[in-house]
Amino acid sequence: MDRLVRFFDGGVVKQNRELENTNESIEFFEGPPSFSDLVDRVMRKYGCRVDEISLRGRFDCGKARAHYVLMKLASDANWKHYKDVVHEANVACLEVIVEIVRMPGPNVVMREEVAVVNHNGTQESEMLHHVLGETERDFDLAIANDDFPNNIFERDEANIDVDNVSMGSEDCELEEVG
Repeated sequence: MDRLVRFFDGGVVKQNRELENTNESIEFFEGPPSFSDLVDRVMRKYGCRVDEISLRGRFDCGKARAHYVLMKLASDANWKHYKDVVHEANVACLEVIVEIVRMPGPNVVMREEVAVVNHNGTQESEMLHHVLGETERDFDLAIANDDFPNNIFERDEANIDVDNVSMGSEDCELEEVG
């Protein structure tokens, strides 16, 4: 039985460690799988990266009634301990609960630049506006752009006119229309 692993995904793990509305599949291995074999199979089966996977082993340690216990499987040592416990358990079947948290990859977001014409300004100007491509709209993702040159604020401060508004207006008197 150590070449057979039952995978469970989706659904809910209840407080008593029973599974509700989960998908079950049985995977056969050539020999007893190592932790690396297990992770490789999960990545191929579910089409995900290693950093998106969380694995937990489940076993029944009850006698007359089922009493399920979950163990986190994050290393070779965890996997070895889990297999040892299962071989001594009431039901000697390897059961792995697979949780996948999809993370956007480094190339998931593709920006398109769209020209937007500003008709409200004093001159007609064209700005570039970044939008997401059609396939990426399924993600809740924000994009922050830093389109400013590195020294823009220093240049703006240098160009500030430091005129004193009160100077020069003392000599000028307004004519009252009346």
